[in-house]
Amino acid sequence: MAFTVEDFQDLLALLREHPDWRQQLWALLASEELLRLPGEVKASREELRVFRDEVSAAFRKETEERF
Repeated sequence: MAFTVEDFQDLLALLREHPDWRQQLWALLASEELLRLPGEVKASREELRVFRDEVSAAFRKETEERF
């Protein structure tokens, strides 16, 4: 039995109706690296925020000491 365009359109409609199915399909199709990416981006954002705050505090301190 061949998978037709109509079958594909039905599949898309079902996935729109059932987000949990979409998540399960994504988990099967995506690589492990891609699935880890959101967590890694979140961690990088936090590291960048901490770095920014440290640099900002150091700059502020140096500026206050000069003036």
